[in-house]
Amino acid sequence: IQDNQIEEAIELLQQGIQRIPPDKDLAKLYYSCADLLIQDNQIEEAIELLQQGIQRIPPDKDLAKLYYSCADLLAQDNQIEEAIALLQQGIHRIPQNSSLYIAYTNLLAQDNSIEEAIELLQQGIQRIPPDKDLQVLYDHCANLLAQDNRIQEAIELLQRGIQQIPPNKDLRQLYLTYGGLLARNNKTYKAIMILREGLSIIPFNKYSRYRLAENAMLYCLANKDNLTLKQIVEGNDNNSLEPRMIELGKVLIAQLQGDWQQAAKIAHQATAKFHNLLLLTQEAFSWLCTENIDAAEEVIQSVSHSLKLTKGNPLIWLKAFIDIKKRDYKLVEEMLIAYLDRPLQENETIDHNFLLYLWDTSVDFHEGINVAFNFPTLPTSLTGLEIEITRQQNDIHVLPDILNNEEQQNNLSINNSLNKKQPIIASSKNCEENEITNMTPKVFISYNHKDKDIVDIIKNKLRSEGINVVIDSEDLFGGQDIEEFIKQAVKNTDITLSGE
Repeated sequence: IQDNQIEEAIELLQQGIQRIPPDKDLAKLYYSCADLLIQDNQIEEAIELLQQGIQRIPPDKDLAKLYYSCADLLAQDNQIEEAIALLQQGIHRIPQNSSLYIAYTNLLAQDNSIEEAIELLQQGIQRIPPDKDLQVLYDHCANLLAQDNRIQEAIELLQRGIQQIPPNKDLRQLYLTYGGLLARNNKTYKAIMILREGLSIIPFNKYSRYRLAENAMLYCLANKDNLTLKQIVEGNDNNSLEPRMIELGKVLIAQLQGDWQQAAKIAHQATAKFHNLLLLTQEAFSWLCTENIDAAEEVIQSVSHSLKLTKGNPLIWLKAFIDIKKRDYKLVEEMLIAYLDRPLQENETIDHNFLLYLWDTSVDFHEGINVAFNFPTLPTSLTGLEIEITRQQNDIHVLPDILNNEEQQNNLSINNSLNKKQPIIASSKNCEENEITNMTPKVFISYNHKDKDIVDIIKNKLRSEGINVVIDSEDLFGGQDIEEFIKQAVKNTDITLSGE
């Protein structure tokens, strides 16, 4: 609709609203007309129209959309109390609509009423049946609990949701949220096990099951867990992978072994048969790591339609890195502005070190949107260091001090508040390299349970010194074989303390 036709379109829709009965998709005319009024900057008129529709439309005729659309407009107009009251009314009239609960809790969360939002979602979980988007409430409530540092409550809630939600009702998302929550709290191996459980529950090649495989394998890559990664790729009757995920696993295994050329070749062959965004992304990244910039650029161009210029998008960071290698600083600046979702500040320079800094400090914008999650290992060809560097999703500042000399400090001038270096995490697992790189060790405590009181003192003392501790009382997954747990814990930690 052209600008000079909006009034005419609004008038036509208003005529339709007068003629069409409420049980004949009348709701669509109300929110279509409201959208046009908004485009024409007639916000109050749009609110009034939606409120009229709320009075006329029956609950089973898309009434919920009118409620949350009107509430959103009221909130944008700073009428928060009115918006909340309207959503309360909507929940009373349509008690089994998850969208109303989400809209209501979002308003409460914006108002820092987290506890009230959690209570409301818990009420909704009791009211809404599993076939009515109940998983959305579980997921949203778990995220709010985590935001409020109530991690154990979030985990228990997700466990209940997993037992209740059927596979065809987005059960996958609960597994992803559960895995992400564990990974962000230094329980990466347990996160992998949870995702593998999801692979065995959700039917093969259905309901976006592949997302569980993607995340599990990326966690293995960050955890330097070659054994578990190979087990996932090999699969079995219950959790075999889809063919494109098997190829992705082979790519990640090659990356884990430091063979970036082989990783790029495997990915290139796989993307000729399968269209998978993560496969294409890993192909481009692998070519970049081999310093074949033209090949990396060609792959990025092939996914340009998926290159959404959204904050924190790993593809934007990757494109910026390729452009910096090509010395196309104008494009780099465009990518950085899109990645940061703001103009560059005076102390932020368009160079290689700033891109490394962004990788080193990236955080979750939402599930899967994290540079270090998608590319946990940087080889020497990207960093210029003597060893490759690996960063787990929950870590920040794992790069060594690459800013020692004055020239590098001038190239990357970051706010002092953000430039606090933490102990680095390098790729090697042996203690000799720990001493060289000042890496904080990860310690596994193996013990007799009669010594639990003493072990708890040791565990707490180690953690007070900033040391990561793995212990069965916290990290052993229910139903997991104890011998397999010990084997993996010894392999994936730097030091084992044993009471024997």
